Amino acid sequence: MAQQTRDLAPAVTRAICLLDALSKSPRPLALSELAALLKLPKSSVYGLCTSLVAGRLIERLEDGTYSLGLHIVDLANARLGQNDLAQEFLRFWSRHPEFREEAAIMSERVGTDVVYLACRNSSRPLGVTFKVGMRLPAAVTATGKAILSTLDEDEVDRLYRAKDAIEQLTSRSVKTLPALKRQLKEVKRNGYAVDNGETREGMCSFGAPVLARSGKVAVAGVALSFFRADLNDGRARQAVSSIKELALELSQKAARLSPGE
Repeated sequence: MAQQTRDLAPAVTRAICLLDALSKSPRPLALSELAALLKLPKSSVYGLCTSLVAGRLIERLEDGTYSLGLHIVDLANARLGQNDLAQEFLRFWSRHPEFREEAAIMSERVGTDVVYLACRNSSRPLGVTFKVGMRLPAAVTATGKAILSTLDEDEVDRLYRAKDAIEQLTSRSVKTLPALKRQLKEVKRNGYAVDNGETREGMCSFGAPVLARSGKVAVAGVALSFFRADLNDGRARQAVSSIKELALELSQKAARLSPGE
């Protein structure tokens, strides 16, 4: 029988769970709500909240509810400032004014989600505003599909085995693991991924993986998103060519930054 890893810092683990709960909530949460979500006594959650408020990681509002604190933004900005790939990503688009109206995004995979590391929003009505730190299901996004396509099939199975179903955002979203795996094989064969209305109706995105030094597993994904009505075959080919060019440049940068293998 496999031996479970012992939690060496349970208080830190609980604090992380509390921060995750606040990040996923569309509104501030009361102490009783946090205690219910974390399945902990109110006294324990109060102690966590007091420490996190002191560290400015969360804020206690006038009505007694809690929300994420501004220091989270400071930490996120510091993390992004250390991310050379994000800086290269933004510089690339300054050299490609032909896509100045389109949304451009870079993300990394966290479990079965993607988290956005850098983005530039479109002036067109895509139906979604990308934000740094935003999380979406990897299976339905162009960057997510690009990243997942670099994993072994067994690893994809392990990622989704514990989930009851693939989270869908639109009626076009991929619905089953076998269907997702068929998509990923096509992405691997073509070298790029397509999200045709799976994240938002009326939006089409083209994504490609940024590979680690090994050249096999992705460390990130990049994508361009279009209002589908503005897209024709020529424009789509141009977008695929540019996103693959960017992915290659960032892969070469990632290889220089990563330790030897």
